Amino acid sequence: MGYSRVEQDILQAFTIGDIIELPAGYLAAAFGYERRTEKASFSEDGTNVLNSGLANASTSGSYTTQDLFAEISLPLVSSDMDIPLVNTLSVDASFRRIDNDAAGKDNVWAVGLNYQPISDLMVRANYSETVRAPSVTELFLPVIQDSQFGTDPCDINNIDKGPSPATRRANCEAAGVPDGYKAVSGNASRVGTTGGNIDLESEKAEGLNIGLVYAPEWFEGFSFKIDYIKIDIEDAIVDFTLTDILNACYDSTNYPNEFCGKFRRGADFQIPADKAFESGYVNAALQEFETYEYEVMFKRPLHQYPLIGGLLPENSGELGIRSRLYNLKKDAKSNTGFDFEDNTGEYDNPDWLGDLRFDYTLEDINVYFDVEYHGEGNRNNDSTNFYDYIDQNGNPYNKIQSQTLYTLGGSYYLNDNAVVRFRVDNLFDWYPSVRELSVARFTYGRVFSAGFTYKF
Repeated sequence: MGYSRVEQDILQAFTIGDIIELPAGYLAAAFGYERRTEKASFSEDGTNVLNSGLANASTSGSYTTQDLFAEISLPLVSSDMDIPLVNTLSVDASFRRIDNDAAGKDNVWAVGLNYQPISDLMVRANYSETVRAPSVTELFLPVIQDSQFGTDPCDINNIDKGPSPATRRANCEAAGVPDGYKAVSGNASRVGTTGGNIDLESEKAEGLNIGLVYAPEWFEGFSFKIDYIKIDIEDAIVDFTLTDILNACYDSTNYPNEFCGKFRRGADFQIPADKAFESGYVNAALQEFETYEYEVMFKRPLHQYPLIGGLLPENSGELGIRSRLYNLKKDAKSNTGFDFEDNTGEYDNPDWLGDLRFDYTLEDINVYFDVEYHGEGNRNNDSTNFYDYIDQNGNPYNKIQSQTLYTLGGSYYLNDNAVVRFRVDNLFDWYPSVRELSVARFTYGRVFSAGFTYKF
């Protein structure tokens, strides 16, 4: 137990407006300054310190960031210029200079293009280079004693594994670890330290988004969107364990490296039982993400719907239908920069996700019906043995079936200030199969909830 306090002070000033009129419209711009200070403190409970016998882990820290930023929107072509196949064309750009007294200085920027070949179709593209500064927790979390197990890559059972077995073996041999070495750290915990890191730098990311929106005038209320998204992150901040440190040392082509100094071995080459390692937050990870997103929407008064609209009166309300699909192509992560693992297609990161919503409104009444789809996936992409996973019925498997859940809800406005709500989750009382239970899919059954809100 203990006492934590987080404070944030923000000062911001900016100006925004039209700068000059161009043939296609006004050049708009915004300029500004922001100063933000974040502080955090943690006070250890005195009784806990006395009872545990450990050192007092109380700590505090702060950082200040000062940013200068500018944004512009530049129209190049407008619809009244009557240029064939260029209904509208514009460029958006932004720039920010960041000066963080803990993480250093960075420049972040983005540029976007918006192009309408015809009034019904919009093509858009955006590229950005951004950063994420380390949080107060990542910087100033107390460094405390910690007990961990550690899988030793130089162990006889591990030395010929890893992202590059030859590199791992060569580095273990260079460290003097003898052939046939059997580590004890995988079965007997080692004591070291873990906590924040005041030397952290900002994470850096590059992002690309290309998409189109089709909303035809001849089919009022309909739109179709597709987006391609790609994000690459480097120097990502991760909480390293003893196993991560060992792998980062021996799997690198740059040996010895900084991680090799974060643990020690005894004369027998075993990781010692005490004062064995220094773990915690480091800039080490890489991430590569790639996906496609699709969305179809249709919303109209019910009496205007194709086929059925002519059978209904004008005051029949409004019905909206929205469907979204997400096709994950890549979600690869590496804690060390060379051991990429892509779990795309596994049960908790499937190739396909989707949802469908029907939303009906009639004056003060709203009712919606949701369908959520979670696609089929592998139990483990790296599994090569047919008998790695066996369910409760004794059947081997490596596929977890798809999951579809349904929700019904709605609201009724009694007046401008009062609204009554209801919701039924897991409408058809889905229950996981024995294989789904093995990966911790669970349900509370069909759940009913209701609420009332009144604004004074």
